[in-house]
Amino acid sequence: MRELFQYLVVISGGPLILIRIPLICRSGRWGHLPRWSQVLKALTPVMHSHHLRQKDIHRIDNFWHPDDELRLQADIEDPNLHPRRKVEYNQALDDARQARANAERAFEGDESRFPKFWLYDWRDDGVFELVRQPIG
Repeated sequence: MRELFQYLVVISGGPLILIRIPLICRSGRWGHLPRWSQVLKALTPVMHSHHLRQKDIHRIDNFWHPDDELRLQADIEDPNLHPRRKVEYNQALDDARQARANAERAFEGDESRFPKFWLYDWRDDGVFELVRQPIG
């Protein structure tokens, strides 16, 4: 099984930031490997590096999570689903898969993906490591 990640967008008054954290499967559901409190603590030095504080974060939005695809796939397979909704869910599933692929490529070094974002990856020692600055 390949390693899976959750991609999150940090919304603040500062730069565009995309972070990646590892996931593990527990009881059939994907969950964070680091605790959420550890993720927030690790964001503090990231925010300080941009001359911001943690309280300047307005919210942290889910960009992609494996459960997104699993829920859509389960809905698509529902025999009672209206055909028009099935088309909509298939499109949403394709969009979710494309979002994941784009995020994976960005973190692998594809500069055409998320060129205006700062990319940070979770390290095993509990800090975020800068992967890439915005391009251009």
